[in-house]
Amino acid sequence: MTVLSIFLVWSCQPEEGENVPIAHDHPPPPAPPPCTMTPNTPLNWKLADAVERGDTETARRLLARGASATARMNRVGYPRKGDRLIAQMPEKYYWTNRVKYIKVFRLLVRSTKNVNAADGSGDTLLRSAVYMDDPSTVEWLIKRGATIDSKRLLLMVSPKQSAPNNRAIMRHLLENGADPNVANEDGETPLVLAAQFGDPEIVGMMLKHKADPAHRTHYGFTARDWAKKRGLWRIVAMLPPTP
Repeated sequence: MTVLSIFLVWSCQPEEGENVPIAHDHPPPPAPPPCTMTPNTPLNWKLADAVERGDTETARRLLARGASATARMNRVGYPRKGDRLIAQMPEKYYWTNRVKYIKVFRLLVRSTKNVNAADGSGDTLLRSAVYMDDPSTVEWLIKRGATIDSKRLLLMVSPKQSAPNNRAIMRHLLENGADPNVANEDGETPLVLAAQFGDPEIVGMMLKHKADPAHRTHYGFTARDWAKKRGLWRIVAMLPPTP
């Protein structure tokens, strides 16, 4: 089987939730639709295969020969918003082997000249770095001019996960203009979330950057209300009472 055919099997598998019947007594389902690659070059296909395997050294050699980390892939017949960049492929495997896929992700990001490259849905390399809990790449991209979409990025930094990395990521975003009062669909701001999960360092960081302690969620709770509810008295002391 060629490298191209191996990659096509991976990249064109149905997404989670798609209905693909499996019946042993019937003919197999039709093959998944073929993929496109833009620019469509053999080097880009080989790079995608190396990234899928987490093979950093092969990816490095292919990039040196002219493969593009920002080449776009899509399944034939699917809307453009389904396009993904090769550099974003490590997201698919990140939670299975963080060390391997963070390494190849950093290589891909640092090889691109367009720090604001985005897929068909508008997701950027910076968003991928935040998702993959990678403060060094977040910092690298911001220093080179990556645009901060505060309405999405800051809320992706959860105080309940990998606290040291998340604090560093949040600091990079806040110090470069992210809105500290952005809220999710429940009206929860980063300050409210930090109070809920008992992270005084992030609470202090948010207050320093003018987060509003009087903000109430859609259910009427302030950050201080949550801290009191959970007995987090150190955080309660950091937050002023609100009417």
